[in-house]
Amino acid sequence: MRCRLLFSCLAGALLLLAMVPQAGGQSLWGVHGPTATVTQMTGPPAGPCGYPTGPIIGGFFYALPWICPTAGFFPPMLPVGDVTVDMLTDHVWVSDGPFVTEYTKAGAVVSSFTNPLLAPLTGLGWGLSPVGVASGVLWLTDGTWAAAVTPPPPPGCAPPVFVVPPFLLIATPLPATDIDYDPGTGTLFLTSAAGLIANEVIGGGPGPFGVFPPPCIGGFLDGIAVDKSAGKRLYATDGVTVAYMFFGGAPAGATFYTTMPPCYPWAGAVPVSGLAFDAAPISYGAGANPGGMAAPPVAGALGEAVSPNASFALTLAGATPGGLAYLFIGTGAPCPAPLFWGCPILVAPIPVIIGPIPVPAGGGFTIMSAIPGGWGGMGVSAYLQWIVARPMPLGGYQTTQALELTLAAP
Repeated sequence: MRCRLLFSCLAGALLLLAMVPQAGGQSLWGVHGPTATVTQMTGPPAGPCGYPTGPIIGGFFYALPWICPTAGFFPPMLPVGDVTVDMLTDHVWVSDGPFVTEYTKAGAVVSSFTNPLLAPLTGLGWGLSPVGVASGVLWLTDGTWAAAVTPPPPPGCAPPVFVVPPFLLIATPLPATDIDYDPGTGTLFLTSAAGLIANEVIGGGPGPFGVFPPPCIGGFLDGIAVDKSAGKRLYATDGVTVAYMFFGGAPAGATFYTTMPPCYPWAGAVPVSGLAFDAAPISYGAGANPGGMAAPPVAGALGEAVSPNASFALTLAGATPGGLAYLFIGTGAPCPAPLFWGCPILVAPIPVIIGPIPVPAGGGFTIMSAIPGGWGGMGVSAYLQWIVARPMPLGGYQTTQALELTLAAP
């Protein structure tokens, strides 16, 4: 399948990819209160090719001044503090217990508000509104009560609006230490200081998956994140180790991201408090620019790979001006990568080629590539790489690293 315009055939490419069994994934965020840092982890890299790139791929210091109070330092091994990712804005939210603060992924403060529950927050999650409003809400717990709020608009400072009023956690062994929302079942998952995971319905009460222990880890649990791309899988942590499991506690198998299931060490500062699932594409492999003096071009993406996402975009930077760019979209990540004119081809098989797209004087471009609805959480993965034909008299080709994405349900 070959297309000249990305936005005109992305839906067709995803439909083709949906017919192929996939095993993909994205990344996780965790927060470390003693250093006031959040860290984004993928992998760990595995196999002879070290896919995907990582394990640490992002993070920032979050205790920054703002026009109203923001999240700050908090001590380890207490249930307070958490992190979550807004899949609509591609922003990161952090709580230290008293305050909840929104950041860009570069670490800039966007807004902040005061915890509206009676006790310090122990858990923070994100999901689409359960009451039919087309917006995201933050799920909060103080260990005994849970609620969902719509954050105040930037710069924040005003009280949030309750979408789901506070309700008592009935099924969860208290105190609850983290919370996340599963869009597939419309229920909540919570970790507890007792070392158990509980599935709870909105409003309070046992969910269909009951209360269960995670594999590999036990004792005090302080983080949970629903894998919103693979379906009926989640992550939990005891602060040092991350466990990957199916709903109900059975160990889950490997995905492109979760390379060492069911348990692997957290790569950032420990003990980590809280977990958050991130659906933005992740990198793997290395680009090439044979015979050129400059570094290889770079593939990127703007926004989260959620279905639907009308504002999702793909980017190319650092390519030779005047060249012709082609986007290869494949169903896997070959290892070892075959060479083409000295350049590794990091996707195969390749059912879709998009291009040519002229490379402007700046060496790159951004192309809107809206993701249609209906495929989130089904495990539909895509592997993407830009190949650039350099203009004469240079000739030859250059390639970017590759991106992997698995469509998530927001």
